[in-house]
Amino acid sequence: MQIYVENYPAALFLGIYPEEQEQIQNALISLVMEIATPVVKPGQNVELSQTVDYGYVCTVIDKTLVNKKFALIEDVVLILGQVLKDNCKGILKLDISVEKTKFPGNALKGARVKVRHLFI
Repeated sequence: MQIYVENYPAALFLGIYPEEQEQIQNALISLVMEIATPVVKPGQNVELSQTVDYGYVCTVIDKTLVNKKFALIEDVVLILGQVLKDNCKGILKLDISVEKTKFPGNALKGARVKVRHLFI
């Protein structure tokens, strides 16, 4: 079973240039969490303890990233992936992408840069 969190905004300092390090930017965090399929009897509901609490996942994202400083998008992906794997039991595989929409000056003129990594 997979749980998706798409385009979750995280306000952080992201970049190596001085203007990037001085202004908070919104990065968009997307996750695909593969979990074991819960086993339930017909007529029963899945219990939260049998799955991953995506509200808690978003709280972990906020605590890990919001108002923190990162030089590279790759740093955000690797740090967040490790924190989620350590704190959110039940995730078998984790696919993270972080998207940045603001660049120094007019670089890339409105384009987006996305870095993605699969944690197994």
